[in-house]
Amino acid sequence: MSGSLEQTFASAYSFLNRRERTTEEMRAYLAKRTDSDTESIETVLAELTERDFLNDERYARCFAEDRRNLDSWGSQRIYRRLLELGVEPETAQQASRAEDDEQELTAALALLRRRVKVLEPDPAARQRALGVLARRGYPSSVAYKAVRMLEQETLARRESLEAS
Repeated sequence: MSGSLEQTFASAYSFLNRRERTTEEMRAYLAKRTDSDTESIETVLAELTERDFLNDERYARCFAEDRRNLDSWGSQRIYRRLLELGVEPETAQQASRAEDDEQELTAALALLRRRVKVLEPDPAARQRALGVLARRGYPSSVAYKAVRMLEQETLARRESLEAS
């Protein structure tokens, strides 16, 4: 193995040591941080992929799960970010898709309960709530359902308080 190839491998392992990476992130890093030629970089990428140190599908699944659970991102935002990271569109689509529509609706409603709490029955409040969900990348159909559900919860709470 040539010195340059050894240095490229060392840089790659060092970069992977911090966290998992996409193939495209690794390619860009090695091109910028090493004086390796394209052929050496591609050799390193192929070896890392073969040894399963680089796996874009695994990366996309973990990224999507983390963003969904830790940051309350919706499927559209996850998809866009995976594309930005260099993940192939088909892989990004599969990873960003929620297990089912109910899962995404539940997550959107939970986000609204944390951020908005009570939704007044007025168009401006409804638009603000929809904006919260749109910025997090929830599809509009899910966002509208979640907003309607929070409005209904708010109304039911009010009626319950008034009845007591």
